[in-house]
Amino acid sequence: MSLDLKRWSISLLVLVIASLPVKATGAGYMVREHGTTGLSSAFAGAHTGAHDLADMYFNPAALMLHAPGEALVSVLQLDPEVRFSLRGATTAGGTAVGGYPGGEDGAPTATIPAIYASIADSKGWRFGLAMNAPWGLSTKYTPTWVGRYYAIDSEMSSLSVMPVAGRKLDSKWLFAAGLNIQSVDAKLTNAVDYGTIAAGNGIPGAAPTTQDGVAEMTGDASDVGFVLGLICDISPRERAGLSYRSAVRHTLKGDCRFGFDAAGMAGAMNAATGIFSQTGASSGLTTPEILGIGYHRTCGASWTLMLDAAKTFWHRYGGLRVTFDNPAQPDSFTAEDWKDVWYTSFGAIYRPNSRLAWRFGVARDRSPIPDSRRTPRIPGSDSLQVALGAEYRTSDRMVISAGFMRIWYDDAPIDLRATDPGNLLRGNLAGDVTTGLDIYGIQASYIW
Repeated sequence: MSLDLKRWSISLLVLVIASLPVKATGAGYMVREHGTTGLSSAFAGAHTGAHDLADMYFNPAALMLHAPGEALVSVLQLDPEVRFSLRGATTAGGTAVGGYPGGEDGAPTATIPAIYASIADSKGWRFGLAMNAPWGLSTKYTPTWVGRYYAIDSEMSSLSVMPVAGRKLDSKWLFAAGLNIQSVDAKLTNAVDYGTIAAGNGIPGAAPTTQDGVAEMTGDASDVGFVLGLICDISPRERAGLSYRSAVRHTLKGDCRFGFDAAGMAGAMNAATGIFSQTGASSGLTTPEILGIGYHRTCGASWTLMLDAAKTFWHRYGGLRVTFDNPAQPDSFTAEDWKDVWYTSFGAIYRPNSRLAWRFGVARDRSPIPDSRRTPRIPGSDSLQVALGAEYRTSDRMVISAGFMRIWYDDAPIDLRATDPGNLLRGNLAGDVTTGLDIYGIQASYIW
């Protein structure tokens, strides 16, 4: 099912993100950061509604636990560090790839806004709306760097509009369901080694790695999934939650443009066969389903302890295949073979009085990316996350929050071979990626 979300993107301009967080994280191209209070506890408690209205993104049943009339705005700033250290780069024929060896920060900063609102009717129903950016990618490298045949710029932005309805089933059980109306835009660029291609076809004057051009692929799509959530008050002090977010299957459609080399190798091949012409392009992209569970317990008058776990079914991302309308242009394929992974977190809330709350959390995020499939576009690895934050109730109607998270990533080696599927013209690339991420958040909510 496809929808046109152009007018949504215009009217909700605050949610249009110029550059999303670099997905050198364990989360693939997922953006988990959808609220400042949840961030402050490493998202422990999100599936049981322990924080505020923003929890409805993780479990829509959390809508029932907060004020019947509320609006919440959260803004998160991501400051990533991504640095590549070269071990070696050659073409499939063994020619050394020259160029900048890396070392620069390949990840721009990003700002992620999110908006949530809720209302209630007189019959016990609660209605909510969540608007955020659940998927994103942004890595940028110098156009002349040694890994240019694999990646230069990689950008993916998204917008999710999630209307939700929920109600109490009885004194213990809460249920909610909703739609996930999702749009995705992507742009990928990489260098093309026309010299190597021309040499393989016997064209005079061909010089591998010195006669480069650039390929740029763009595409967008809008499709729909669904969300389900259930929360149970086990006892006056204990609560458990369960949620499911469906996969959304996109077919991105757009264009591919080729920039030719100055030596004329691409022009000669284009004139002879029609290859490397500007053409329409399409690619399948599935954002995976997510199963989330949570538990929290209130301890005394001041403390709440929280456990959360979420499984993301990344096995659906077996590879990225771009198909071109030009019959002379062969498909572009990148093998991925990602695996399903868990995100687990533990957190605590300390409330010294009725106005102030402190939050703490720690999480372990597993990367879905096998070592043999790690690329410069998404150089993800396992991570350890530590977070803290504070919330202050300025009045009966207004609450403000601030939070911080630091993420440390495991070593991320890149060992790509020309013999791997789709890599013949990209060559061999070996190196190591060092990554870190700081996240700062502010948030305000108003109850009417």
